[in-house]
Amino acid sequence: MGEKDDALDDNIRVWIGNLGRYNEGTLQGEWISLPVSTQKLDDFLVDRVGLITNPEEAFERGMRGERVYEEYFIADYEYGGMLEEIGFRPHEYANLHDLNALAAVASDMDATERECLRMYADDNCVTGARDMAKLAYVIHDEGDMGGYFSYAGKDTSPYPDTQAYLDSYYQDPMNRYVETVYPEESLEKARELLEKAGFGDLAANIDKAAYAACESYLHSGYLELGEHGYVETSMNPPDFDHVDFIDVEADYLPPDYTMFDQSPAIDNPTIADRQAAIDQAASIPAQGGPAQVKGR
Repeated sequence: MGEKDDALDDNIRVWIGNLGRYNEGTLQGEWISLPVSTQKLDDFLVDRVGLITNPEEAFERGMRGERVYEEYFIADYEYGGMLEEIGFRPHEYANLHDLNALAAVASDMDATERECLRMYADDNCVTGARDMAKLAYVIHDEGDMGGYFSYAGKDTSPYPDTQAYLDSYYQDPMNRYVETVYPEESLEKARELLEKAGFGDLAANIDKAAYAACESYLHSGYLELGEHGYVETSMNPPDFDHVDFIDVEADYLPPDYTMFDQSPAIDNPTIADRQAAIDQAASIPAQGGPAQVKGR
């Protein structure tokens, strides 16, 4: 796992609408940026979307003959930044709390982890927000990246013309893969052995031979190339079946936790900040979990 890139987008923006009012011909809703605390999300659904999130209150109002709205839908989302990096498109009736948990985990991931998540989600048809959150949890918190490996570092040059050539060279992910699996030291040893054996022509073209070998491996289906790393498809993917979603929420969205609410107390939260908040939340007597509001 590499260091977090400050340039990464750490939000998922979705427009949430009141499904009941929409069916009645009225559009009520608003944009929200995830992740937020569970409390703030529930408040948003009540104050901005016009839902009743408390089942008992909804029942009592219904018994009095009042019109009760309990369902929402995702009418729009911004496919860019985090969503594009992890390759996820929320379904119209996706569970917003599941999507919030996915945003919470993904916001803590670096670029290579997000790419690993996207590549394995694509390969294994992981499409639900809850399963995506669990897969992200395994990759980031348990360090299981399956057969995904990061590329070796890029060469740099103080000379603008040379650096421009290197930038162009590294745009081809195959060049990065070749340099990773066939580092220059290995190629140099191969050249020496070939020259000693009298195969000067082969020694001179060792770079082309390495590229051709890797290209053949790619076309065979045993290799997938990304921007930051590659996947050896013959290796087992990260296993998230053992993950309990409750654990994901407990680690990233514990009760009364405001890490994602722009709280002045935590301007730039660290892992230590999160653990302190979790410990504090754990000391509070349980008074029932957050209201469960589900899309259809």
